[in-house]
Amino acid sequence: MRVPTSRLALLGFLLLSPTLLFVGACLFKYILGLGFLFDRLEPLLSNPERKRTLDLLQPLVFLGGSGLAVGLNFRRLVHLSASLDAKQWSGTLTLERQPWNLVVMALGVLLVATLLGYLVSENWRCWAGLQTDC
Repeated sequence: MRVPTSRLALLGFLLLSPTLLFVGACLFKYILGLGFLFDRLEPLLSNPERKRTLDLLQPLVFLGGSGLAVGLNFRRLVHLSASLDAKQWSGTLTLERQPWNLVVMALGVLLVATLLGYLVSENWRCWAGLQTDC
């Protein structure tokens, strides 16, 4: 049974929404200086009692949800086929034109790249041994 592409796009947006909210709140706060989104999240993120639980859930929710959104939409829109004819491989890559699913895939990739870029930029000095108080 195939899920309609519109429902898959909606599911993708729902899976991306926590990551989009968090990244958007951080960008508004630290780039534009507008803390209206982040200030509402900060008490939740800075509570020491919840810190351990959030440290475990954040990668699962942010990276897992975004990855799942991209993967589900990718699987639905991209079709690969390959065959071997007379000692020659031939293949076809087909991409369906479903704008909302493509938006979900692009947004998911962008959000994951943003999170991974932040992770690397904040921690590379520790990983390289250039900073000791990590």
